[in-house]
Amino acid sequence: MPFKNTKKYRLKKWDYAYNGFYSITICTYEKMEYFGKINNDKMELNWCGKIAMENWENIITHYNNIKLHDFVIMPNHIHGIIEIFDKKNKNTPWRVPTKNKTLSPLNKNSISSIINHFKGATTNKINEIKPNYLKWQPRFHDHIIRNEKDYINHIIYIENNVKNYENDRNNIK
Repeated sequence: MPFKNTKKYRLKKWDYAYNGFYSITICTYEKMEYFGKINNDKMELNWCGKIAMENWENIITHYNNIKLHDFVIMPNHIHGIIEIFDKKNKNTPWRVPTKNKTLSPLNKNSISSIINHFKGATTNKINEIKPNYLKWQPRFHDHIIRNEKDYINHIIYIENNVKNYENDRNNIK
C-alpha cells in the first residue's frame, strides 16, 4: 500500500522501459560523501567509489538492451546517461513523452529496475566489507532526453560536474 501523500516521481503515461536516453542522478542518504573526494578539480575515488564504478560499468552485463553513455561518480552522487534500445534496431530515435501505455515501474528492463539493481549490487558489495555502511536516498532523479541538444547539454553537465562541485546543490559543504 503506498504511503499517504507520496509524490509520483515518474512521468505519467511514459513507459520507462521504452527506447530512449535517460539522464540519471542517484544520491547518497543525507548527501554523505561515501565515494571519495575532489582534489584539484579531479575526483579521487576511494574503495567505495571504485565499487560503485565497477557496478555502474557492469550494468550492461545484466541488461542486453542498454548502452551506458557518459557518467561521473561524485563524492555523494552519481550522474549518468543510460540508453535503452530495441535489440533489433539499435538506432534509437530521440523520444518525446507520448501517451504510451504505462508499464510497472519495475518492469525488468525499466530505468527503475536498472537503478534498483545497481544500488542493490553496490550496497551489498560495500556492506560485505563494512556492514551497514552505505545508504542511498530512496529514489533517484531521471530526465528523459528529448533531442540531440538536450543530450549534449547533459554530457557537458556531467563532464563539468567535478570542477563545479563547489557550487553543486549536492555539495553539503
